[in-house]
Amino acid sequence: MIHELNTPLFIIIGRAELLQNERPDDPVVQEHLTIILAQAERLQEIIEGLRDEERGGAGNS
Repeated sequence: MIHELNTPLFIIIGRAELLQNERPDDPVVQEHLTIILAQAERLQEIIEGLRDEERGGAGNS
């Protein structure tokens, strides 16, 4: 399940980082991309927490 979440998230992060480099002089674009990347990082943390629970819960059944 974690893989299914990580793959699209990594694509979003990669494209946002590319756009940051392609449009460095556009402050509006940079602001939106900063928000996208910050929220993507937040999602990564949630996914990592789920992965940790998944690993820890597997041995407790």
